[in-house]
Amino acid sequence: MNSLTKKITSSALCAALAMGSFGVVPQTVLAEETSNVITDSEETETPPVVVITLNQAEFKPEFTCSSKAIRINWNKVDNAAGYIIYRYDSTAKEWKKLVKFYDNDITTFRDEYKIVPGNVYRYKIAAFAEVDGVEYTGEESPVLSTAARPEKTVMSTSYSAKNAVRITWKKQNCSGYKVYQYKNNKWTLVSTLKSSSTYYRATKLKSGTIYKFKVVPYTKYAEGKTVSGASGNVTSISTTADIALLAKVEMPANVSGKKNSYINVKATKNSDNYRVVSAKVTTPNVSYKYKYDRNSVSFKFNKAGKYRVSVTFKNAKGNTVTCFTNITVK
Repeated sequence: MNSLTKKITSSALCAALAMGSFGVVPQTVLAEETSNVITDSEETETPPVVVITLNQAEFKPEFTCSSKAIRINWNKVDNAAGYIIYRYDSTAKEWKKLVKFYDNDITTFRDEYKIVPGNVYRYKIAAFAEVDGVEYTGEESPVLSTAARPEKTVMSTSYSAKNAVRITWKKQNCSGYKVYQYKNNKWTLVSTLKSSSTYYRATKLKSGTIYKFKVVPYTKYAEGKTVSGASGNVTSISTTADIALLAKVEMPANVSGKKNSYINVKATKNSDNYRVVSAKVTTPNVSYKYKYDRNSVSFKFNKAGKYRVSVTFKNAKGNTVTCFTNITVK
């Protein structure tokens, strides 16, 4: 890159620069750079030279992004005619000129050129000036690292057990994933996973309970700095429950009564319109009688002892549940 100050190197030029941004360089200064020899016998009139100083261009650290574009900003450089922006090509492993502005008032740029969601992008910028049709470029800026926002996660099949659930998603172009669980009326980060991860398993949960999760992809573009993508759809998943809890029907665990009398076993919970459809004593070789209504069964035994009975319920949806009760007969 050309620089006007690099072409004039005498101590007189340094003095001229110290006086301000513009100065006239004496003839003796130019004599150091010309191929012509000036003698006392020659009368040569040398035109004045305009000296322009360009400060190093600098990016502002803040940038904004979407999945398909990145907006970068920089500070205005005095005396500049415009700016050249370079972007690092990770495939070719070299810096390439991205865009050139012939306007010193432009200090922002939205890059939409082949932006890939979740990728990291690095930029440099340099100011330039023109003197008598010759372009001089200032020093390039330090590198600005950025990233395009990852696309949101696409949730797929989820699985549940009595005390655990597993949520899965399709792999994204990103550095990793942050898994959030809805707890105490707010979203709480419960795990940070690598980019190769496509599922999360939550354990030590309560049975028969609904849990909510969301997964947010992120890309790391600098040390300690990340860009987060949009979260996928909130996944609501319920752990499985005990049969009685799932069916919303419960019977007493133990009852007692006298022989030759009907002993009633009645549902203590029935919240989904279940009704008794059958009953039996599972203890072998026992003589008994029974009668039942919608929510209870009465058993009658002619001998004292301990017996185990089962009662089956069914609702209008066709769902069935069987409960067990121990009966002590005196």
